[in-house]
Amino acid sequence: MIVNHGVHDGGGGSRPSVDAVPDQLGERQGRGNERIMRTKNIGNIERAARIVGGLLLAVLGLTLLIATGGPPWLFAIDAVLIALGLDFAVTGVTGHCLIYQWLGWSTAPEAKASVDGR
Repeated sequence: MIVNHGVHDGGGGSRPSVDAVPDQLGERQGRGNERIMRTKNIGNIERAARIVGGLLLAVLGLTLLIATGGPPWLFAIDAVLIALGLDFAVTGVTGHCLIYQWLGWSTAPEAKASVDGR
C-alpha cells in the first residue's frame, strides 16, 4: 500500500491525500485482491424446498396485503411474510445461508475430490 502522508494545500498546513486512506475493502477481503468465496451450504432438496416455499410465502403475503386493508399490525404480518418468503427464495437460489454459516451447519453434500488430487 502506498502511503502519502499529506499534500501541501497552499495554506499553513497540509491535508491528507486520498492515498493516505487505507484500502478498507482490500483489507476486509484478505491479502492481495482475493475474493472471499461463499461456499454452498444448502443441499439440493432443501434448496428446492426453500425456493418453492419462499415463493409461496411471498405470494401469500402479497395477496393478503392487497386483499386486506386492516389495521397496521396486519400490514406488519404481511410484510414479514413477504420478507421471509423472499429470503428463503434467495437463499434457495444461491445455495448459501448466512445463518447456517454462522452456526457452522451445512446440508450440502461434501465436494468429491477429483482423481488427480485437485
